Amino acid sequence: MLKTICSSLFFRPSETSKTDPNLNVQCPNHPKLMINSFCLKDNCPTPFICAKCKLEHPKGHSSSFISLQNFFNDQFQTQYAKNFHSRFSVGNIEAARNEINETLNKMEDDVVRSIRELKKNANDYFTDLIESVDRLKKVFINYNELSNLSANKDDIEVEHIKQLIENYKILKQDIKIFDLSPDVLPANVQREADAVSNKFKYELLSKLNASLDLKPVDFFNLKVKTNYSIPASEGVLYEACAFIPKWNVLAVGFRKNQQGSLGLYNIKSHELVSSTENVHKRWINHVIWVEKWNCIVTCSNDTKIKVFGVKDEGKTLKNLTTFRGHTNLVRCIKYLEHHDLLASAGDDTDIKIWDLKKLRRYTTISTNGQTNMDGSIAYIPKDNLIGVGFRSGFIRFYNIYKRTLAFEFKTGFENFYTYGLQYLPKRKLILGRVKEHVIKVWKYDEDKKKVEQYKTITAKGSYPDCIVPNEDESQLLFTSRDQFLEMYDFNNDKSAQYNLQPHIKKTNALLFLDNLGKVSVCDYTSGKVCILH
Repeated sequence: MLKTICSSLFFRPSETSKTDPNLNVQCPNHPKLMINSFCLKDNCPTPFICAKCKLEHPKGHSSSFISLQNFFNDQFQTQYAKNFHSRFSVGNIEAARNEINETLNKMEDDVVRSIRELKKNANDYFTDLIESVDRLKKVFINYNELSNLSANKDDIEVEHIKQLIENYKILKQDIKIFDLSPDVLPANVQREADAVSNKFKYELLSKLNASLDLKPVDFFNLKVKTNYSIPASEGVLYEACAFIPKWNVLAVGFRKNQQGSLGLYNIKSHELVSSTENVHKRWINHVIWVEKWNCIVTCSNDTKIKVFGVKDEGKTLKNLTTFRGHTNLVRCIKYLEHHDLLASAGDDTDIKIWDLKKLRRYTTISTNGQTNMDGSIAYIPKDNLIGVGFRSGFIRFYNIYKRTLAFEFKTGFENFYTYGLQYLPKRKLILGRVKEHVIKVWKYDEDKKKVEQYKTITAKGSYPDCIVPNEDESQLLFTSRDQFLEMYDFNNDKSAQYNLQPHIKKTNALLFLDNLGKVSVCDYTSGKVCILH
């Protein structure tokens, strides 16, 4: 656009060569001087630069100057001409569109078929249930009639006795049908429908990524693009930060006077959207966002879990409920999306499961006296398993519905909390920080429900508390509780560091904003936040 403006205002393209360094273009601000550069800074009101303009121009724009000669050199010819006729030709774009449509149509057919099958199964189930109840009602009536008849006759007929026995056997065997609770069946069907939807949602995303040939973010190329401060913050702990993608808002649980406050910040405008002070009497350890219910969930050292409804793009926060039941510090929470449940754990002996729809406790999983669960909760949705790390040196996985121990394994270190515990489904790996400077990785066998040691990653920072993978799980990014972030690549066993000085002294509360290809990281000791991409 700038080139067009210059051409129409000052000269005709036929009068000079594109590569001629002696272009005579008058400066509109100083007509006696010639333009020697342009300013490419967004919304610059005076993009034409002569010798005098350069002195008067805002200093912050100087990095966006480009010389007149470079501006008119045909530096884009090779790249654009090549791509217009190859990968980005109309034919190739149409082919990609057709491939995507084929993928979407197939996924649509699969989802519709699965939902129809679910509907049929549900209808068949309730039809069979009605028929079974009706049949049992008739058997019960017949049994009572025969029983009364036999009791009032001295001479009982053999056929009556046989029929009475058969009825008794049927009633005895099928009485367990009354163990069912018809009122909870709709919730069970809803959970199964959600599981079907989620399954295809994740499959759809992975297939679309493959079709579009999208490359995962390379953590090794991240650079600080923005940094700002959270007002009144004295630091952000562990994983006390969540992202609300539809509003581009960070929800940050920060310390203030040893209490937990909650602030929402727009990462594009860098403005405070809303703030609620002292929502917890002690520090906030984890913050998560649950898109389905438009709510933020926090947990704290004050033993409580709080659920906040969010409206108006983060401007309105409403305390929906407080989950009570833990008898000690609540260290970690996890939203189990496939089951629409929330898991929590901490320094007491039980894992709590909460129903976010009904805002009440769903069940409790006993750890048989084990305590001190810290860091994150790992989640294996396919097998209905959640995993926690104990300070005793064990990692244990429990079945959500059976409430039983599925398997356990040792970290190799006692008296250390396991931070950043998680499951990487694409690579079928379990990982967590098990000691200062040490991240361990295990392979998970889905069939045998067993793990085996796979890799040990040595960190330079003492506390890699927060660990996040990129989209294809080929790389890890983790905090150090020092002034740098660390990266690790599974493919080439390569590690690196990125120094965040002078912005952040101790990295913590790391998030990968995968839908934006960005990373946010907070300071453990101050209100600083950095956005990298």
